[in-house]
Amino acid sequence: MSHASKLSSFAFATRYSLLDVANDTDCKFSAAQRRELIEFIESRLADTIWLDELARVVNLSPYHFSRQFKSQFGVAPYAFVTNRRVAKAQEMLRNTSVPLKNVALDCGYSDQSHFCRAFRKTLGVTPAQYRRSI
Repeated sequence: MSHASKLSSFAFATRYSLLDVANDTDCKFSAAQRRELIEFIESRLADTIWLDELARVVNLSPYHFSRQFKSQFGVAPYAFVTNRRVAKAQEMLRNTSVPLKNVALDCGYSDQSHFCRAFRKTLGVTPAQYRRSI
């Protein structure tokens, strides 16, 4: 290994050692940040929610946000959003007679098929089965 590549490797290791994983556990979302994240997600369930948008809410990079979110909420951001969408769908199915296609759109799914797959994966039953069981 040449002297230049050793220095390059050292510089790389030194630079990234500053991003100590232990620091991630020290940095937790405040109650206000958690509330702001949840409110942001809830207000945008019908829209596409991008990871970088969520990260900007708490002023973190998408990478650090994703790690911290999973540490704080126990699931990845995508899974959290999916769970919130399915919960909203459950409420709509219980309280309205809106067609499944419209429930899917109101909960942020681009089509009924994708909605049904996500709903069944989360709850073990299809939206139609869930509605009939109420």
